[in-house]
Amino acid sequence: MEGGQRERVALFLDYGSVSAALKGNDQNHPRPGEIIRPVVEEFAKLGDLVHRYAYADWSRMPHDMVHQVEALGFTPVFALTRARYRKNGVESGVRKAVPLALALDALELALTDGTPLKFVFVTGDREYYEVVERLRRNDVPVVLAAFERSLSVDVVEISGVEPVFLDNILGPPKSPAPGQEKRIDWAPFIKLLLSLELRYGYVGYRGLKDKLDASVGCGNSEYERRRFMDMATQQEIITLEKMTNPKNPEFPLTVCRLNRKNPVVQNILRSSLKIG
Repeated sequence: MEGGQRERVALFLDYGSVSAALKGNDQNHPRPGEIIRPVVEEFAKLGDLVHRYAYADWSRMPHDMVHQVEALGFTPVFALTRARYRKNGVESGVRKAVPLALALDALELALTDGTPLKFVFVTGDREYYEVVERLRRNDVPVVLAAFERSLSVDVVEISGVEPVFLDNILGPPKSPAPGQEKRIDWAPFIKLLLSLELRYGYVGYRGLKDKLDASVGCGNSEYERRRFMDMATQQEIITLEKMTNPKNPEFPLTVCRLNRKNPVVQNILRSSLKIG
């Protein structure tokens, strides 16, 4: 910054998700200092950490953990993770609310602080695309730190944020990777993408994601569609490219291409579609 002043940084830590990822199947959660001290050391390089928030369902944590987090300079923020309730005799689940609470707090701070801030999101999850996109849309600098396996394609490819890998700061996660055990029959998805490519020439990432449903083995929620697209990218069923947006050149399109070099794609094309 001008005059040698350090940047002001707001750090939002999804403590619950990061702790769960590092805990894995171990009996005990990692101690707060094992997470917070390396995170602070890393991101203090960016400037003065003037706002520090740690989000979790603290009722599920050891009782002394909140005090330890406070002693390390963070404001603990309670947010429900998962709960179950019964309505009309049917048991239902409540999705975790940490990403929503964190996003709302970040947007409120961006609107009310009155002084330029850099926002740092430290997460173990993959649901932060919307808040990152909205902040960047308003020229607010954003840094996203997450475990490499958990980064959403939405965040990296569409928002353009260059990620920081928590694996290099805290070590690799111990919990199973999202969707690690799930086996997908890629044939319906490959047929869908092929038909769209033949019809339109190129297929936008969002347009393809919005077409996903049970017919290709995907759930109907936005979260499940994002997960499905992430797995298609991670398993190299598709590749992602940038191209000029004919309707708005200032905002390039992210397009999906069927990866015909992938053995899975090749086998499905040969056996199901009779394409050599």
